[in-house]
Amino acid sequence: MTALMHSMTDRQRLLSYDQSRRQTIDYLARRLGIQLHHSSPAKKGARRYDSELGDFMNLEQLVKDSLRNNVRLAPRGMQIAADWYLAGQDNQGGLALNDYLKRVDGSYLVGLDRLVIKELQSRPARDQRFGDLAAHQFLTLEELDNVARNVPAVADDNPFVHAKLQSLRPSADVDLSQQPEQRRDYLVRVETYVRGLAEAYNSMKASATCSGSNDTCNPISSDACWPALS
Repeated sequence: MTALMHSMTDRQRLLSYDQSRRQTIDYLARRLGIQLHHSSPAKKGARRYDSELGDFMNLEQLVKDSLRNNVRLAPRGMQIAADWYLAGQDNQGGLALNDYLKRVDGSYLVGLDRLVIKELQSRPARDQRFGDLAAHQFLTLEELDNVARNVPAVADDNPFVHAKLQSLRPSADVDLSQQPEQRRDYLVRVETYVRGLAEAYNSMKASATCSGSNDTCNPISSDACWPALS
């Protein structure tokens, strides 16, 4: 575009300013290379930045936003949310307890058993079942016992029985094939537990105790063979 064309266009934009102010301003900003995003010059003695971060570092607000936007929370954030549910403040994050328990991915929460109990008790009796939420798999032995006491309807669910049997196993530091006392204690724990189960688990009860003197395999505990408990 020639200098004469630029001059004519500039004149036309200025004359039409009253009718199209925004278009004229945008044109002149582009024409003159005006940049408006820079910060204003610092003034002597004036504060340039805020002294507080405000809600930017407000943990509770960050947790609320993360729950609403389906953002994965670290254990600290998950515990903050768990405390809300335990205190009856279920509306803090706009997420139902059932959906929150689907997000639990570890056994780091304090009060996880109470959250599970609260959620199960909120269901109709016919819908109370164990094992359909991610949080259920992270309950400790003591927490499982607490759930069974408070929600007896789930104590005989297959997933609950499986979780309980898994929790009765010794730690990975114990070698059952090399430590007969630990092996015996473990089998006693299993037998004691299965004796209290419903009749539907009679075959499991029979399997809990190895028979006779031929070292029959115990299908509940492992693939190794165990001596009889009696």
